[in-house]
Amino acid sequence: MNRLNVRFFSIGMLVASIIIFLYGFFFENDTAKSEPTAEKEGYTLVEKDRLDLFKEKIAGLEAENTELKKNDRGKQKCTNEYSRTRKRTSIYVRN
Repeated sequence: MNRLNVRFFSIGMLVASIIIFLYGFFFENDTAKSEPTAEKEGYTLVEKDRLDLFKEKIAGLEAENTELKKNDRGKQKCTNEYSRTRKRTSIYVRN
């Protein structure tokens, strides 16, 4: 191949890539089409204010969960100590 053939081939590739880019830029980048697609795929669109509110609620619930776990551990220790000190009793019923 001579230089002229290589030059025309490279110009053709450049023009083809520019056409593909412009088509994608003008016709495929429609935001109205992307929102329903996100919902179909299982995503939920949330405003930033509500997202911050959800994060605060999650932080509060996690704090409450850790507190309840601590209380539960304390109760388990008490019941384990009680069960160790408790003696087994037998009850007989006479007719």
